[in-house]
Amino acid sequence: MHDAVWTMREATSADAETIDTMLGELAASTGLPHAKTSHHHDLEAALSAPNRFLHAIVAALDGSDVGVCLWFPYYSSWRGRCGIFVQDLYAAPQVRRRGLGPHLLRAAAREGARHYGASFIRLAADHSNAGAARFYARIGFQPMDGDRHFDLDGAGFDAFCGEGT
Repeated sequence: MHDAVWTMREATSADAETIDTMLGELAASTGLPHAKTSHHHDLEAALSAPNRFLHAIVAALDGSDVGVCLWFPYYSSWRGRCGIFVQDLYAAPQVRRRGLGPHLLRAAAREGARHYGASFIRLAADHSNAGAARFYARIGFQPMDGDRHFDLDGAGFDAFCGEGT
């Protein structure tokens, strides 16, 4: 079952629509279709920015794109070195449980090491996604119980940025 031959490529802005479709499927499959508010043109801009901060690996099987790993460089001041943060990992339903996830993560890790000297991976999974937690644990990731994520967005972000100016 794990004998598939995946083709991996670094995504470019030309892959934006394909990636956007996969992200929509990811949001829907996690029960959060309303959470995705980005559009393919947002990805196109991010993947073609002169000081590119977003990277992606697209996986294909038999010429069809079936998975993606979106990541960006992440510096750990406590470790004193760079890693990568995996923002999204997606495999199409027809290829799940065939080993694509680890291949995508390895490809992203290799690119992060090549481009930035990355030496670790950090990622997060929605607290309600028990399947993701089991998958990451199975391939060696450890939960970070001490960390808590916080977010400041929209009008709150705008107000915060405007304070004291």
